[in-house]
Amino acid sequence: MLRNVTEWQKMLASLSRPQLLEDIGALNEREHLTSLGRHLAALPLPPALGKMLLYGMLFSCLDPVLTVACVMAYRWAPAVGYMCGLHVAA
Repeated sequence: MLRNVTEWQKMLASLSRPQLLEDIGALNEREHLTSLGRHLAALPLPPALGKMLLYGMLFSCLDPVLTVACVMAYRWAPAVGYMCGLHVAA
């Protein structure tokens, strides 16, 4: 448990917007971890992607959520645009 909290603190220190963690429900107003925050701390993912995966498991729709999470994590814009039919000729 302590290892997860330490990892979470490192993640919190590296983020430029700690407000994001409060917005997604990982921190309360006193900047303490919520139960969601403790689960997210155990995942080696950005907090928003971790929350998306947790909710995908809860709502039994993990396969499509994993596909979206992979596309979001990959972040190579030309490939994503091309796969979605948004390819613009130069």
